[in-house]
Amino acid sequence: MQEARLTEPIPLRLSDTPAYLDFPGEFGHVRYGEGLFVGYRWYDARGLEVAFPFGHGLSYTTFAYADAAASVTADGDIEVRVTVTNTGGVAGREVVQVYTGLADSRVQRPERELKAFASIALEPGEAREVVLTVRREDLAYWDIRVGRWVVEGGEYAVEVAASSRDIRATVSVPVDGDAVTVPLSAESSLGEVMAHPIAGPVVQAAIAQMMQGTEGVESIMPEGVDMTKMMDSFPLGRVSMMAGDAASPEMIEGLIAMANAGSAPASGA
Repeated sequence: MQEARLTEPIPLRLSDTPAYLDFPGEFGHVRYGEGLFVGYRWYDARGLEVAFPFGHGLSYTTFAYADAAASVTADGDIEVRVTVTNTGGVAGREVVQVYTGLADSRVQRPERELKAFASIALEPGEAREVVLTVRREDLAYWDIRVGRWVVEGGEYAVEVAASSRDIRATVSVPVDGDAVTVPLSAESSLGEVMAHPIAGPVVQAAIAQMMQGTEGVESIMPEGVDMTKMMDSFPLGRVSMMAGDAASPEMIEGLIAMANAGSAPASGA
């Protein structure tokens, strides 16, 4: 029966490894340059072939996967179900692995991340449903803007696999994200300000008023430049350079204080 699995990929070449350019370092110091992309995450991100993948193992029998499904529980966890069948002639043990990924993430993420696994022993011809749980907190990333763990909402890909390169089924499941209100500062981009629940409506109304009578301004922009995206990245503290008295530094400071205090301006203000 099989139980052991590889805890790291075996590369084809030493030069393919994540730390190849950083190890052994200089004068006793080694730069940790791979960041999140250690092990199988590095090889997936680079699209590199490997001799043996992470999670790989050998067996005297074979296994088939069927009817994979995923759903979000009342607690916010992802429950994954899959039926595994021993299709060989001898008893064996399979390690079912679950990876997740979020293709349109706002933060840097590996293509796939192992989030759950289960070992199951099956007799020849035996089939059994395996239930695995991906905890909601295991989907979180550390948001440096607010200093806490945050679950990003979106359509997560859930891969049921026999190794990181042997994906047997892929399903998707929508996950609700945590509400994040980022404190504003003069360095905040207009895009961040627009997304703020308090400052956003105020700034949108002000910009709409400022843009009246400026139709066709995009025509003077260089070809290929998206004015909206350019404005989204513009620092809030520099708006007064363009708007003058319409958005003085004092007004911007007041907007930041109001937003961070969590209070909206009075009606008609």
